[in-house]
Parts: sequence; structure tokens; C-alpha cells
Amino acid sequence: MKHYLGPTVGQVPLSTWVEIVAAAEGGLLEETQWVELKKQLRPSDRAGNLELARDLASLSFEGGVLVIGVEDKTYDVVGCDVDGYRERISQVAAMTVHPPLSPVIYPTIHHPHDAGKGLLVVEVPPSEHAPHMVDGSYWGRSSDGKRKLGDAEVRLRMEARTG
Repeated sequence: MKHYLGPTVGQVPLSTWVEIVAAAEGGLLEETQWVELKKQLRPSDRAGNLELARDLASLSFEGGVLVIGVEDKTYDVVGCDVDGYRERISQVAAMTVHPPLSPVIYPTIHHPHDAGKGLLVVEVPPSEHAPHMVDGSYWGRSSDGKRKLGDAEVRLRMEARTG
């Protein structure tokens, strides 16, 4: 499966460990307007779930990919224990993001040498209802990651959506 990683990168396969390592080593997998990287998710508490919700909401603006198991600063593909992540992501997207999202969560990509680690690729399609709100704020993305949207940006997007 190929994923859109932005206009300068295009469609890149991210279905196997080898493909993700090749994308990272080739400089194609870095945090951008269309890509969010996480070494692992924060604990499943209020703060951790809000951060996940903000990531998902921000990616819904133009669509994007969340890759869990990749260092966001060094782009090292390390994997992590992804048990429970699929359910958590679905629940956070449905209950913490407003209006709710339905991200596509692909099957776990298992580490080739460590059965306890894996990667998770989550695709957030562009939403016709964007921007989405999390905890009282709307979220979008800039060239280096998620950011809170200002009132003027939200108004413009809402006007464009209704017009």
C-alpha cells in the first residue's frame, strides 16, 4: 500500500518493515504537513489521549499518515509494543475528536528480529468536516507538524466548506 507523503515526496510504499526503513533512510519519512512520527504513543491517560487526538485532528485537514514506531527527530525505525494501540486510536478518534474521525489503521508490521515490537501505520483521510476540534481548539498542520489554528483560519475553512 502506498501513502501520500506530500507534493515533493508523492506516493511511498509503507507496508513492510523494509519499506519503512528504506523511506526513512532515503529521507522520505520525516514530519511534515502530511506525516506525523511517534516512537510510541504516550500513556493512555488524559494528556496522552489528547495528544493523540490532536495528531489525528491535524492530519485530517489535508489528509496524512501517522507512523508509530519511528523516532521523530532521527527517523530511526525502532518499533514499539503496539498492543492495544488499534483500539485506542479508534476510540480517541471517535470520542475525543469533534466531529469524530474514522482513520484507517493498517495491520501491525512486525519487527523482523523482535516479536515484541512492531510498527503501526494510520492513514487519516482528508475530512470534508475539517478543521476538527480537540479540547476546545481546532488543529491543523504546518511544515513541521501539528499546530493550533487561529480564528481567522477556522473561519476561512468553514466558509470555504459551506460555499
